[in-house]
Amino acid sequence: MPSMIVSRPSSRWTIVLTLVVFIFGVGFLTYHTAPTPSFLRPAKVEQCSNEPLVSPITTQAPVNGTPRNAIIGSVQKSNESKCDWILDELPEWEPVVYVTDRSPSEAPTYPSSRITPKHISVNQGREAAVYLTYILDNYYNLPDYMIFIHGKRYQIHNDDPMFDSVPTIANLKLDFVKENGYTNLKCNLVFCPNPWVKPELNHTDGPWETTSLYARAWKEFWPDTPLPEGVTGPDAAQFAITREAILQNSWAEYDRMRRWAWRYEPHILTSENTGLVFEYMWHIMFGKEPMYCPDTKECYCKKWGMCDLECERPEWCLGRNWFNPEKPRYVGLVPTLPDNWPEEGMSENDEGLLPYPGWWMDKSVWKNH
Repeated sequence: MPSMIVSRPSSRWTIVLTLVVFIFGVGFLTYHTAPTPSFLRPAKVEQCSNEPLVSPITTQAPVNGTPRNAIIGSVQKSNESKCDWILDELPEWEPVVYVTDRSPSEAPTYPSSRITPKHISVNQGREAAVYLTYILDNYYNLPDYMIFIHGKRYQIHNDDPMFDSVPTIANLKLDFVKENGYTNLKCNLVFCPNPWVKPELNHTDGPWETTSLYARAWKEFWPDTPLPEGVTGPDAAQFAITREAILQNSWAEYDRMRRWAWRYEPHILTSENTGLVFEYMWHIMFGKEPMYCPDTKECYCKKWGMCDLECERPEWCLGRNWFNPEKPRYVGLVPTLPDNWPEEGMSENDEGLLPYPGWWMDKSVWKNH
């Protein structure tokens, strides 16, 4: 009898220990198995199970009934990035605002109860931390369509003659987004057909250079995939995407990416450099080739319905983006926009640097832009 009494709990503990080891092993392999970039993966086969791929959508449906979120990375210093413009101008998009430079106790008060700002626990990685946090928070409950944008309505990243976010979003063709899965919110291409970065692990990066850092990130995210010879695509890190495109990657992959984005190494893995790495990695993450140079004229036509633009080359259409014609286009756009842009307009010192309303209708002007 004593031996039987002892053997029962021993057997139970053996079974429990075996189950714990099994579950831990499965979890470890699931998280640590080296993933492959989605553009190299075979097309997904439809599930045989009757269970849905994700949980039912609970996002509040906007006026036209299609669940869609606008994910906004915002800073709140001096209240310069209030995001209520999206409520006033784009009511069909449900805003999800993440504040990166305030703690919850310092949260600003918004004029509409529809906006409840969320907070990033680590202010590192610029908009990449916001985008990845939203994906991780909502992975099993994503809406049909999402746009990932910066906080200000007017900003030099926007593909609009006056740098306005509203027409960029309001005129977006969701059928185009659905067909492509992922699309950057720009069409004109600054670097194409040349690479923006040629990843190289042993390279010594200078200021605002991420040759080695990009290679390090690639090897961390996709260790079994060779480094691409070159990477390029639309800049600015603002894009539209479908739920299905996000689900190409596992929750664990996005978690691994955010952990990397939240690291900090002085003068190397800074917030700015981390943001630059992701800026030219989003398209690869969501299934596009590393050298991603879609035809610009076709992009404007299918994405926004602007089919009559004059395009001087496959990578550039005229009358859309105001660049200083006296400087090479790859140098960048203009100084920071005035606080009250476009009502304030440009000062005398900015003459020729900032656009004026209607410039895109004057061919003698837009032919230089």
